Amino acid sequence: MLPGGSVLENGRPCFGRFSLLVEQKCGLVLGMDVQSGALTPGEAAGRGLVESLLKAGHLPDKIVIGGSRLQPVLQPLCDALQIQLWPASSLPALEAAIAALSRHMMAGQ
Repeated sequence: MLPGGSVLENGRPCFGRFSLLVEQKCGLVLGMDVQSGALTPGEAAGRGLVESLLKAGHLPDKIVIGGSRLQPVLQPLCDALQIQLWPASSLPALEAAIAALSRHMMAGQ
Protein backbone atom coordinates (compact mmCIF):
# COMPACT_ATOMS: atom_id res chain seq x y z
CA MET A 1 0.00 0.00 0.00
CA LEU A 2 1.28 3.41 -0.96
CA PRO A 3 -0.04 6.57 0.69
CA GLY A 4 -0.75 9.71 -1.24
CA GLY A 5 -1.79 10.52 -4.73
CA SER A 6 -5.26 11.68 -5.60
CA VAL A 7 -8.08 10.17 -7.62
CA LEU A 8 -11.51 11.40 -8.61
CA GLU A 9 -14.39 9.91 -6.66
CA ASN A 10 -17.90 11.09 -7.48
CA GLY A 11 -16.36 13.96 -9.45
CA ARG A 12 -14.29 15.19 -6.51
CA PRO A 13 -10.58 14.70 -5.83
CA CYS A 14 -9.69 12.54 -2.86
CA PHE A 15 -6.59 10.80 -1.62
CA GLY A 16 -6.07 7.31 -2.90
CA ARG A 17 -4.44 4.18 -1.59
CA PHE A 18 -2.24 2.57 -4.22
CA SER A 19 -1.48 -1.16 -4.16
CA LEU A 20 1.29 -2.79 -6.17
CA LEU A 21 1.79 -6.49 -6.83
CA VAL A 22 5.46 -6.93 -7.73
CA GLU A 23 7.28 -10.11 -8.80
CA GLN A 24 9.98 -10.51 -6.17
CA LYS A 25 12.94 -11.74 -8.23
CA CYS A 26 13.03 -9.29 -11.14
CA GLY A 27 10.79 -6.47 -9.88
CA LEU A 28 8.15 -6.75 -12.62
CA VAL A 29 4.93 -4.97 -11.62
CA LEU A 30 2.17 -7.56 -12.10
CA GLY A 31 -0.70 -5.42 -10.90
CA MET A 32 -1.56 -1.97 -9.64
CA ASP A 33 -4.78 -0.76 -8.11
CA VAL A 34 -6.07 2.49 -6.61
CA GLN A 35 -8.72 2.54 -3.91
CA SER A 36 -10.35 5.52 -2.22
CA GLY A 37 -8.50 7.00 0.72
CA ALA A 38 -11.85 6.99 2.55
CA LEU A 39 -11.54 3.20 2.93
CA THR A 40 -9.71 1.76 5.91
CA PRO A 41 -6.16 0.63 5.04
CA GLY A 42 -7.19 -3.00 5.57
CA GLU A 43 -10.23 -2.79 3.30
CA ALA A 44 -8.24 -0.99 0.62
CA ALA A 45 -5.44 -3.59 0.88
CA GLY A 46 -7.90 -6.47 0.50
CA ARG A 47 -9.63 -4.89 -2.49
CA GLY A 48 -6.30 -3.95 -4.02
CA LEU A 49 -4.98 -7.48 -3.65
CA VAL A 50 -8.07 -8.98 -5.30
CA GLU A 51 -7.91 -6.50 -8.19
CA SER A 52 -4.17 -7.00 -8.67
CA LEU A 53 -4.52 -10.79 -8.68
CA LEU A 54 -7.33 -10.57 -11.23
CA LYS A 55 -5.20 -8.30 -13.45
CA ALA A 56 -2.19 -10.60 -13.08
CA GLY A 57 -4.32 -13.52 -14.26
CA HIS A 58 -2.90 -16.15 -11.92
CA LEU A 59 -2.54 -16.98 -8.25
CA PRO A 60 0.96 -17.06 -6.79
CA ASP A 61 1.99 -19.70 -4.28
CA LYS A 62 3.32 -17.03 -1.91
CA ILE A 63 2.91 -13.30 -1.35
CA VAL A 64 5.47 -11.37 0.67
CA ILE A 65 4.18 -8.20 2.30
CA GLY A 66 6.07 -5.31 3.85
CA GLY A 67 5.81 -5.78 7.59
CA SER A 68 3.01 -7.50 9.46
CA ARG A 69 0.56 -4.59 9.86
CA LEU A 70 -1.82 -5.80 7.12
CA GLN A 71 -1.34 -9.52 7.72
CA PRO A 72 -4.44 -9.92 9.94
CA VAL A 73 -6.62 -8.41 7.20
CA LEU A 74 -5.04 -10.22 4.24
CA GLN A 75 -4.53 -13.61 5.90
CA PRO A 76 -8.16 -14.86 5.59
CA LEU A 77 -8.23 -13.99 1.88
CA CYS A 78 -4.87 -15.64 1.26
CA ASP A 79 -5.94 -18.70 3.25
CA ALA A 80 -9.11 -19.01 1.14
CA LEU A 81 -7.02 -18.74 -2.05
CA GLN A 82 -4.34 -21.11 -0.68
CA ILE A 83 -1.63 -18.47 -0.94
CA GLN A 84 1.12 -18.33 1.69
CA LEU A 85 1.43 -14.84 3.20
CA TRP A 86 4.86 -13.89 4.52
CA PRO A 87 5.70 -10.57 6.19
CA ALA A 88 9.18 -9.20 5.50
CA SER A 89 11.08 -6.23 6.86
CA SER A 90 12.40 -5.21 3.44
CA LEU A 91 11.12 -5.63 -0.13
CA PRO A 92 13.79 -4.30 -2.53
CA ALA A 93 11.78 -5.01 -5.72
CA LEU A 94 8.73 -3.22 -4.33
CA GLU A 95 10.84 -0.31 -3.13
CA ALA A 96 12.31 0.06 -6.63
CA ALA A 97 8.82 -0.07 -8.17
CA ILE A 98 7.57 2.58 -5.72
CA ALA A 99 10.53 4.83 -6.54
CA ALA A 100 9.86 4.48 -10.28
CA LEU A 101 6.14 5.18 -9.80
CA SER A 102 6.92 8.24 -7.65
CA ARG A 103 9.30 9.61 -10.29
CA HIS A 104 6.66 9.06 -12.99
CA MET A 105 3.96 10.79 -10.95
CA MET A 106 6.21 13.75 -10.11
CA ALA A 107 7.11 14.20 -13.78
CA GLY A 108 3.43 14.82 -14.52
CA GLN A 109 3.26 12.28 -17.30
